[in-house]
Amino acid sequence: MQKTGNNAPVFRTGEFELDLKKQELRRNGQPVALEDQPLQLLELFVRRAGKVVTRAEILEKLWATGSAVDPDRSLDLAIQRLRAALGDPADKAGYIEALPGRGYRFIARVAEQAAVRPAAQPGRTARTGGRLRALPWILTAALGVLLVVFALKVGPPALRWLRPAGKAKLAVLPFKNLSGRAEDESLADGMTEEMITRLGRVSPERLGVIAATSVWALKHAEQSIQQIGEKLNVDYAVEGSVSHERDRVRISAKLIQVREETQIWGESYDRPYADLLAIESEVAAKVTGSLALKLLPEERTGLASPEAVNIAAHESYVSGRSEWRKRTPSGLLKSVDYYNRAIAADANYAAAYAGLADTYDVLGFYGILPPGEAYGKARTAAQKALQLDGASPEAHAALAEVLLHYDYDWRGAEEEYRRAISPNGNNATAHEEYSLLLALSGREADGLKEIQRAHDLDPLSAVTGADWALHYFYARKYPQAIQKAQEALDLEVNFPLTHSWMGRSYLAAGMPEKAIMELRQAAQLAPQIPMFQALLGHAYGVTGQRDAALQILAQLQSPPAQPYVSPVLISLIYVGLDDRKQAMDWAEKAYAERAPLLTRVKRDPILDGLRGEPRFVDLVRRVGPPN
Repeated sequence: MQKTGNNAPVFRTGEFELDLKKQELRRNGQPVALEDQPLQLLELFVRRAGKVVTRAEILEKLWATGSAVDPDRSLDLAIQRLRAALGDPADKAGYIEALPGRGYRFIARVAEQAAVRPAAQPGRTARTGGRLRALPWILTAALGVLLVVFALKVGPPALRWLRPAGKAKLAVLPFKNLSGRAEDESLADGMTEEMITRLGRVSPERLGVIAATSVWALKHAEQSIQQIGEKLNVDYAVEGSVSHERDRVRISAKLIQVREETQIWGESYDRPYADLLAIESEVAAKVTGSLALKLLPEERTGLASPEAVNIAAHESYVSGRSEWRKRTPSGLLKSVDYYNRAIAADANYAAAYAGLADTYDVLGFYGILPPGEAYGKARTAAQKALQLDGASPEAHAALAEVLLHYDYDWRGAEEEYRRAISPNGNNATAHEEYSLLLALSGREADGLKEIQRAHDLDPLSAVTGADWALHYFYARKYPQAIQKAQEALDLEVNFPLTHSWMGRSYLAAGMPEKAIMELRQAAQLAPQIPMFQALLGHAYGVTGQRDAALQILAQLQSPPAQPYVSPVLISLIYVGLDDRKQAMDWAEKAYAERAPLLTRVKRDPILDGLRGEPRFVDLVRRVGPPN
């Protein structure tokens, strides 16, 4: 064995050498394709050359307990792949001897020789502090890049198992909190969020990363890897755990190939808690290397250098994302508080500003806050995020929402959506929001392609499912809209937006009783969102239930029943009552406030009765979309 420095040896056996510093097996000096798990198995064998290594020892060292992977099957496959790499058939073994009932023994001779440590370069001295502590993470990221280049050139079939289009899909499953303490849940959740974000920015043309919304839906699911893979339609899964004791944190992660239910890489990290963000970068780089992806220089930087440098800011950001995903008024307002805490802890945290902007966009669209307040704050936060990180897809998408729903600037919004999608094809929310602009612009085919992309990246998202129904509704294909709404309800039965689109589709399709039932359900599920009450009031008016419509109208106009009610909702009920003058008067008030729902006026079938009105024609001209 020849030492290569820092206790990273090279083992020599026959025409092979195992270089642990480079994590590489070579045959006569040429690299041999070998996955991470068989590589670790080979290291264990050569370190114990001539001695029996039991299956129990191997499983304990290389396959941690608590995984959905079958460790015995993984070991058998790792042995097969190692034998194939060494050209060592089981019936004529020259390297690995199988001992039935006992284990294995490496029978080939292994050479070992110590190397001289390189002398320090003149003028350089060892230093303590941030740069020296950061060195291991930089080296690890560089190792990830070397693994990528190596695997791209000679990668094994198992790592080249891609889809026909050449794009693999991966899910980062929720990391488990092994300490059992409630306060450590944010630690495990933060690891999951950051892994999704970092891996999502690596070569999106070759790797699709499932969005957090769908991943969190499986947090408490007791399912096998193959069941999860089928539900999410992924090729690979990252599984991990976090434990925290005093000032130390231990993170374990493994990369699993779903089809064969085998672990192809695994690692554990025991580090000071303060180094948590650097550990996330290290794990992401390792996983990326094992997946044999093309890593561009700017993407490599994103993996090696965590954006957040403050643990408190990071934890607040993760909590903000968790509350935002609930899409409830209380959850959205809590997320605002968490994002502001993150910014207070780290004023240069671009992701926190982008999250804040995204939240204010949703608060404005649902009418929980007045448009001027909500979109004004969203614009300020998005612009600040872009000052700090001009490539942030989340910030570009948030700014696009302001341009579309408040400025009625359709071209500017589309440019921002394209910027959001271009650097990160794995941003499911950006694809979903852009698809709506396309649908409202009458570009049906393009819109459906975008919502399909969003669904592929976020297959368990109730929002994406509901918006898919929206596409068919605006295309006036009501049976398809009802079908998509039902599929979305199968994912989350109590999501009010889906019931709303189901009800509106039933109403347009001439099924009033079913429509009222669905719209009433939406209003009951989200009483704090006046939009759902207004849609029910509209349906009452259309179906001749005038008194019920007027009752909802009175409720919405009687403060303090709702903190804020958009004029467009009052107009909507008057449309149902066929009072065109009042409908247009309130629509003009909505335009003065820049109500976001006015972006629907050109396409929404329920407004067909107003299309001959000169005032309505002028409103469509002012709001858009442009022809």
